[in-house]
Amino acid sequence: MNFLQAIAKSGVFAAFFINTALANPTPDTQAWMQAALAQQLPANPVWQALLHSQHQHANITDPTFLLSHDRFSTAAEMTMTLEALYSQPGAVCRFPARYWWLKQKLALPDLPLDSCPDVQDFRSKAPMDTLSLIFVSETLTQPSSMMGHAFLKLSGQNAQGQALTHAVSFYTDADTFNLPKLLFDSLVTGKQGYFALTPYQEQQSRYTDEEERNVWEYDLKLDSWQRELVRLHLLELKQSDLRYFFQDYNCATVVRFIMALSGRLPEQGKGWVTPKDLVRVANEAGLIDEQRTITPSRWMTRNLGKQLSAGQLAANQAALHSDSINPALFTPTDEQHYLQLEHATALNQYSYLQGQLTRSQWLQNDRQLANIRQQQFAGQQLSADARLDPAYAPDDSQISINWQQRNGQHGMLLSYLPVSHWLADDNRSYQRENGLQLLSPSLLIPRHGQRARLDSFVLYGMESLLPYDPTTGGLSGKFRLAYQPQYGQQLQLARATSAIAMGGLTRRLHDDIDLYLLAGGGPGMRSGQVYLQAQAEAGLILRGVFNSKTQLQHSWHRNELNSHEGYRQLAIRQSLYLNRQHTVWLGAQWRRHGSTTQHDTTLAYKYLF
Repeated sequence: MNFLQAIAKSGVFAAFFINTALANPTPDTQAWMQAALAQQLPANPVWQALLHSQHQHANITDPTFLLSHDRFSTAAEMTMTLEALYSQPGAVCRFPARYWWLKQKLALPDLPLDSCPDVQDFRSKAPMDTLSLIFVSETLTQPSSMMGHAFLKLSGQNAQGQALTHAVSFYTDADTFNLPKLLFDSLVTGKQGYFALTPYQEQQSRYTDEEERNVWEYDLKLDSWQRELVRLHLLELKQSDLRYFFQDYNCATVVRFIMALSGRLPEQGKGWVTPKDLVRVANEAGLIDEQRTITPSRWMTRNLGKQLSAGQLAANQAALHSDSINPALFTPTDEQHYLQLEHATALNQYSYLQGQLTRSQWLQNDRQLANIRQQQFAGQQLSADARLDPAYAPDDSQISINWQQRNGQHGMLLSYLPVSHWLADDNRSYQRENGLQLLSPSLLIPRHGQRARLDSFVLYGMESLLPYDPTTGGLSGKFRLAYQPQYGQQLQLARATSAIAMGGLTRRLHDDIDLYLLAGGGPGMRSGQVYLQAQAEAGLILRGVFNSKTQLQHSWHRNELNSHEGYRQLAIRQSLYLNRQHTVWLGAQWRRHGSTTQHDTTLAYKYLF
């Protein structure tokens, strides 16, 4: 029985092997460990990244991956790895990355790594002349991608000189809208994690064409030795049983461990790691070489269409449905004609994906537009909006301190959002105003000595105010599943659990002004009593000078707390973004039911990290 089979056969055998290896290391192993300890290799960030370990915690417990799984330490794992590599047949093929790194650090004797079938197969099928970090923008329609997605792109030429690109992704099965079960499984019990090697172009097309999400490609500054270390480590992970945890072992966590093999990333904190965090930390560590942005045809059509006249838009529509596109339509007299050509190209792709053009017409248009670009606009290209770059987006965890007066009662409200952002935050790094909240509690501390209490807890909340476009459409929506304050008869305050879903439209009146209208409802529950409630709201959002945002909202509420009554609320909020990490805001609310009125005011400070 070889090494891998022995380890996998039983935990009892694995524990026996661990105890034996630690108690009776070979003389060479003992000497190597003494040299390793002298260099403090067990604490080296790269060794910890190879083990997917942080703060003395192992994220992978598979005994075929973690030899010291019953009493883990980075030093014990190093001792056992050295023992296994030089005493167990096939161990180098199970731990090729560990061998690659330890050999360099300790000048170990050569092992037949090149004879490992998986190593040879991976090298030939997925060349890695360039390794890239890929960030895919958020989508609120898929629970597993609410904060975006991150994976790796492998690019290179094989032995036949053929250029190949592959995607390496870590993911779990999250194809469900049963959000409470998904969160419980992902946060508590863990879900089965999968590694996949797929053609990159298929992945990119799915994200941009089918899901209409932006894709950013960041080439990483790694030398050939580091890229080989990454390749060999991917093989180690591929052979392991991995558990996916939404908060601490997700796609972003795994990719961060892989990028940490560069030895250039700072120590990972204990907070939630998101895909955007990867881009920020890679940028701050100087790991990013070149960057590219791939924008879906729908967004290109929307964004470019705003810069063209109605006549130019109509001309593009007509040209794409004609037998031949007249090059004179894009005669390069000014920049507008180049924008019109790019709009026609995006509209051609979007119209085909929407079934408005046949495949043959789409291909014919694409060839003609490419010829026009080559003849009239050679070398020109669109520049990406730097505000949308995830590397410069605000951080997506936050705490806030609110000094508030609620209907004559004064107190302090402490709020924590472990991941993502609110509609009131700085959303200029997105294509639209939006918000996403997960597991966000607020604690109310009254002024006059009463007991602190939970004021609200948002299990899941989202807002998406997508401005309507005549060509590409666009709906807005809002959903919140939360325990939060509600107002019953005569505006009496009580807390209840509710799930409110709303839909509507948003109109962009100006580049910095959005007007929206939403309506809907859903169930509420308090003291075991379930009831239906309705809600509608109209709002205005103004993105002002000096990094500020003004929100004005008028809402109607019906049957909260099963009161069979309704009330209106007017709210105004003024936010000032001091920088990426600090925000202050002032807000006021007025509620009215019949002759009863209430007035709330809030002054708040928010820290993002």
